[in-house]
Amino acid sequence: MERKRRRRNVVSVARRENGWPKRKDGVGQRRAKADRRNNNNRTLQFKYYQFLRPTSLDSDSCIRSVYDAVLFDFDGVLADTEPLHFRCWREILAPYGIQLDWDAYAQTCIGVTDRVMLARFCEHASPRVELETLVGQYPRKRDLFREAILAELPFFSGCREFLESLGGYPLAVVSSSGRLEIEPALERAGLLGYFETMVCGGDVQNHKPHPEPYLLAASRLGARRPLVIEDSAAGEESARAAAFDVIRVGSPGEVAAKVRARLEGR
Repeated sequence: MERKRRRRNVVSVARRENGWPKRKDGVGQRRAKADRRNNNNRTLQFKYYQFLRPTSLDSDSCIRSVYDAVLFDFDGVLADTEPLHFRCWREILAPYGIQLDWDAYAQTCIGVTDRVMLARFCEHASPRVELETLVGQYPRKRDLFREAILAELPFFSGCREFLESLGGYPLAVVSSSGRLEIEPALERAGLLGYFETMVCGGDVQNHKPHPEPYLLAASRLGARRPLVIEDSAAGEESARAAAFDVIRVGSPGEVAAKVRARLEGR
């Protein structure tokens, strides 16, 4: 009897020193184990989400967020090119009695293909002009635009440093514009090398707002959850139809801050 009493005293001391439950019945022990297990799970979850959540972006490194790639529209996102497109088309279409208004152009023409845009213009031509006639003027417009963009290089201030800071992410350009309108400007500005792939108007059968352009870009990068940067309703619809997250910007000057904030989880 004395030996059993001493043994219970030793166990009681051990329980107090190790924080074990004072109750000796099975219910108390099960509750204590459940509490310790829950605490361990919360600690693991905290560490896991801390790992996913980036803390900073700088020019030397890029800490991974929940996204595995960043996909940029070109016109109105990387470069302020829409005024150049407008200026070129206004010059080309004026002889056909089509007077372009900037507000109408910005509201209905940004983010759509040139063919869709020209079809809308045909409705307002005076005298009436066939769509294929206007489409046939595209090479002239392309040459005017290339000359203008290479002369002005209207990329947003700090664009190179911003792209450098995204070095941990595969990057792509996804645009409805022709490759010959985009690639030379990126190359002259020293930005082309930051992008692993480009999806342009001639690369797909279905253009924005169809999801094909963004799905193709993601497939080329092997990305499952890319972040898309867009400035137009058609582009945003295209990305969302592909089931990708989208940041909508009003101008290229907003891009760097909004992308950094999203990647940092702010």
